[in-house]
Amino acid sequence: MEAPSSVRTVGPRKGQVQIFLSWDGTSESEKNVTLLKKFLQAKQYFIHEHCGAVFGNGSVLAEVPDELAENLKSSTVLVTCVSKSYSRSLSCKKVSLLARELKLINPKTAPEVCFVMIDGNYTTESQPYKVAGWLGFLLKDSLWSPAWTYAHCAGAAEAIMGTVNLKRKVVVVTKEELRAIDRGEELPLPTKGSPKSASKNSSSSRGGGKSPLEGFPITEPAAEAPPSTPTPTPLKGILKQSSSSSMPVAAEEYADEAFD
Repeated sequence: MEAPSSVRTVGPRKGQVQIFLSWDGTSESEKNVTLLKKFLQAKQYFIHEHCGAVFGNGSVLAEVPDELAENLKSSTVLVTCVSKSYSRSLSCKKVSLLARELKLINPKTAPEVCFVMIDGNYTTESQPYKVAGWLGFLLKDSLWSPAWTYAHCAGAAEAIMGTVNLKRKVVVVTKEELRAIDRGEELPLPTKGSPKSASKNSSSSRGGGKSPLEGFPITEPAAEAPPSTPTPTPLKGILKQSSSSSMPVAAEEYADEAFD
């Protein structure tokens, strides 16, 4: 029997970016997490959420449910909302470790992990309490974004969007350009005489898209003049033309005649 429309589960649209949000589910974190979710939803992201629900009656051997695991696998980014309660939650730990396992199996398809700090008094740099244990190990070489104020949540959403764009390869670079970058070569620019042909070649290599250089004026550097070779000046035997004779006379002799 089909479920009524009022309780129908709405899934992501085709091609919609999916975000997996994991937090502890406590009332202390709810305000900042809700604010962060609003910023992410404003960017048209579909959010899968795990709010600290216990797996298998809290058993250590309990695994992440299949539905939750599939949602994590289909997400582009895992947003881990770090707090003291999150570090003490066994189910939150299993979600984070599952994402780490997926990353080790296939880094290309696994979701990227973005850490956000919900509590300003519990970060990697806070005193006297700071993130430690298994969560501190995951954060050892990772960047994180603060999210305990309104401005922080807005900035964290922008950082998550940047990670999404990099993961989905929004910035298109051809294989030829990547090889040129690896070799330390300069990328070829369209010539001034044939901008149309250059843009066509660029668009065909990019699958029909427009060249990012199309529409920009291309100026060629002015040709440099060849360096002139200075004429050496002799230090001795400088000749000077005499007024009475067409024969050259030594400068020393000419000077002596002038004083006679």
